Amino acid sequence: KMPWSCNIRADLIDYELLKRMKKLGLAQIFIGIESGSQRILDEIYNKRLNLENIENSINIASELRLNIRASCMIGAPTETRSEIKQTIKFINRLHIDEIVCYITTPFPKTKLYEKTKKYINKKFYEFDYYKEPVYASAPIFTNRLYLRWIKRIVLLKFYMVPKRLFIILHLFFKKTG
Repeated sequence: KMPWSCNIRADLIDYELLKRMKKLGLAQIFIGIESGSQRILDEIYNKRLNLENIENSINIASELRLNIRASCMIGAPTETRSEIKQTIKFINRLHIDEIVCYITTPFPKTKLYEKTKKYINKKFYEFDYYKEPVYASAPIFTNRLYLRWIKRIVLLKFYMVPKRLFIILHLFFKKTG
């Protein structure tokens, strides 16, 4: 009955699987949403995911009362401001407890790297998916400060909802109390 967590792909989630995992102590899942734009999921990340599948998977985990951590990425090559707004709206519509937002960074020898290397304007040793954009596909996304600002907007819009603020405060006082 020791609580544990796992990373899981949305396309692998089904109710019976998560139900069995929960009986074995699963308390939290970490799921990569990546983007709220189907075009970015298909053309850039090639994740074989669709937004409806992601939403259904999160609903299943929520129904089982699992803690749901999710991640998204911003700054993909050819991504537009409108697509970032789609991502923000999408993650805020979902029953997620925590969100992490990264700057899209491909690692050498990965499919993403091979597919998007024509857009990369940095050396590998300069990559930092928390702070530094590596793509030069759109001038707006090469600006480190702009992407940091967008990450803050993603997090603020997600966490500044009364329900989520209550959860954060509850967890904070539970851990410190």
